[in-house]
Amino acid sequence: MASDSANDRIKRNGLFVRYTKYAANISTGNLFKLTNSKGYAVKPISTLQYLRLANFSNPACDRQIYKLIKQNSFRSIIEFGLEDGNRCISMLKVAQKYAGSMSIRYTGVDSFDARSETQSNLPLIQIHRKLQEIEAKTQLVPGNIASSIPRIANSHVRTDMIVISAGFDPAALENSWFYFPRMLHASSVVLVQKMANGPFEVMNRHQIEKITESNSGTRRRAA
Repeated sequence: MASDSANDRIKRNGLFVRYTKYAANISTGNLFKLTNSKGYAVKPISTLQYLRLANFSNPACDRQIYKLIKQNSFRSIIEFGLEDGNRCISMLKVAQKYAGSMSIRYTGVDSFDARSETQSNLPLIQIHRKLQEIEAKTQLVPGNIASSIPRIANSHVRTDMIVISAGFDPAALENSWFYFPRMLHASSVVLVQKMANGPFEVMNRHQIEKITESNSGTRRRAA
C-alpha cells in the first residue's frame, strides 16, 4: 500500500483522487502499486446483469447511458451530478465489461458534503468507498459546473462521455460550453438532462462547437 505521505502528494487542488491499480507519485513521476480495498480484482458484470441494467433498471432514463457505453465501448466518463451515487457504479461496471483489457477512467463532480437540504445526502467519503470496488482510475471533484470545468478541462482531453444530470444552473452551463470541445474527440458524446428523471439529450462534438461559436459571436456583438 502507498504510504500516507505518498497519498497526500496525489491529493491536490481540492481534487480527491484514487487509482485502483496504480498511482503516480507526482514528485517523481513513478508508479506505485495499490490494491483493491478488499485485496482482490472485482469481476465484471455478467451479460445478464448488463441486460437488466440496460432494459429494466430505474430510473428508466439511465438505461440510455448503459446502452451507449456498451455500443461505443466508452472507457472515459465525466459525470456532473451523481444523484444517489449508484449510477456511476453501474456505468463503470458496464464500461469494465466491454472495454476488454483497456483501462477505465471516471471523474465525478458533485457538491457532496455541501449539498443543499433539498438534495439527498451523499458524503464524499461514502462514494469514494463505493468506487474502491471498481477496477478503474477514479477522481471525485467537489463543486459545480461553473467552478469545476475550468479546473479539469485541460486534464480530461479525449473524454468519451460526459453526463450532465438535471439540477445544474443553465446559465453556468451556457458559460461553460467554451471548455467542452477541448475535452472531447470526434466520437465523444455529451448527455444533458434538463429535468429530473427525464430523457437525456445526446450531443456530439460538432454540435458543442456550434454552440461555442454562437456564444462567442453573441459576446463579441455585446462588447
